[in-house]
Amino acid sequence: LYHPINTFETIICTCIACFLLGEVTPLSRLLQTPTIDFGIAHHHVSSLLKTFDAREADAINYFKNIVFEQAKEIAKELLVQSTAPRTYQRRHGQDILDPEEFYRDQVFLPFLRELKAN
Repeated sequence: LYHPINTFETIICTCIACFLLGEVTPLSRLLQTPTIDFGIAHHHVSSLLKTFDAREADAINYFKNIVFEQAKEIAKELLVQSTAPRTYQRRHGQDILDPEEFYRDQVFLPFLRELKAN
């Protein structure tokens, strides 16, 4: 179990999920209360969507400085090298692929857009 979990792909995907779903947690808790004030709930939903819009608009800086840095620190502690998947590189004919750019464009942004859409 150690080897499948101890990959940079797992680490970065966990960090992405943690940061983005962490934004959803307050709204989720509010919606689970026995009595819901729809005005407050609507305000929280609007605020969350604005936050997601801001994350998407500033994806390069937010992902690089917050999410990717956290993943790199965890990977360093676990002695895991930050790399993009080799299968993607072979499939798309790219010899050297920047891991930060790959995970931002192929994982972070699609996940963020899916959260916004649903």
